[in-house]
Amino acid sequence: NNPYNPNLKKLRTISLMINVPSISSYKLIRRLNYILSNEDISYDVNIMSVLHEKFSGDIRQCINNLQFFISDTSKITMDDLKIINKTMFYSNYYFESMQKIF
Repeated sequence: NNPYNPNLKKLRTISLMINVPSISSYKLIRRLNYILSNEDISYDVNIMSVLHEKFSGDIRQCINNLQFFISDTSKITMDDLKIINKTMFYSNYYFESMQKIF
């Protein structure tokens, strides 16, 4: 999401850009632990640092993926992260392919 993309020029003139700094890994992991504990979700503690790394500290993506995993269970394992790897690979491939076409 590049706000300086020429396609967004008109939108930039009528909007206010707010720069949101990335959150430290410590704070992100602490917040995710807090959320999962309050929701009574069991999890492998290593998952938090892996999520932080995979999503470059984007707490929204971390929470969205956690929500996806707990939609039908109350436990998150390292095996669940393999799904993220596959999904990210295919979504990146899709977007790269579309950029080449257009």
